[in-house]
Amino acid sequence: ISKSSSRVAHQSQSSLLAPREPSRRTRKPSEKSAASTGSSQRQISKQRPPPKSGVEPYRSEWPDWFKESYDSLKSADLGDEYRSIMELWEKLEKAYGWASLVSDRVLFHCCLAHSLLQRQGLQTLERPEQIGYWMQHLRRDLKKHPQIEDLDAYAQAWWAWWRGMQPDWRVPDENDDRALGRDGAGGWDKLRRPGKNGILLVLLSLLWWKKHPLAVDSDWLDAVNDVHWALTALLSCAAQKRAS
Repeated sequence: ISKSSSRVAHQSQSSLLAPREPSRRTRKPSEKSAASTGSSQRQISKQRPPPKSGVEPYRSEWPDWFKESYDSLKSADLGDEYRSIMELWEKLEKAYGWASLVSDRVLFHCCLAHSLLQRQGLQTLERPEQIGYWMQHLRRDLKKHPQIEDLDAYAQAWWAWWRGMQPDWRVPDENDDRALGRDGAGGWDKLRRPGKNGILLVLLSLLWWKKHPLAVDSDWLDAVNDVHWALTALLSCAAQKRAS
């Protein structure tokens, strides 16, 4: 075999054994567009905030006094149970048309018919004195709380006030006057008070109670749970009347 033939054979073997460079495939314009679109969608999904829940998506409907009150109560961060009654309160005020004057046309009277409820606030009978003091002296600043020197006396006064605003059929248990009956039907006239002098005062009074350094969670939650039940009944009554 000649040297030239041997050289040619060696070169061909070397070219077969040498590693090949990876081929560079040019993307089609459609593939580039799809890739960039998918990337941008992933970035948008990462930046998009989670959907809002509860009542706050409806803030645009709220009057100024309610926004200020709701935000102040929320900032206290008193837990899920308290936040739940705040949301019920929002739905009630909305059902009342954000009214400040109580009439049967606005309030969808439940079970009892009245042409007009003259008073614009919750009853003052047996009301804790701290509520009256706050209304007269501290109302301009929701962050200011009245002083509670004797928490036990305050809790007793709160329950007496709350019981006095319930329908007659909510009879207290003989062994526990904080356990109010829940089997019955009738009017809720004393609690149907929209606006600044209504359920807001109940929520504020619960906030002051909870913030006291000697507050016992179980006692406070008993009150919160009963308020939750009553507000649920009030809202259900309003919804039934509106549907009829």
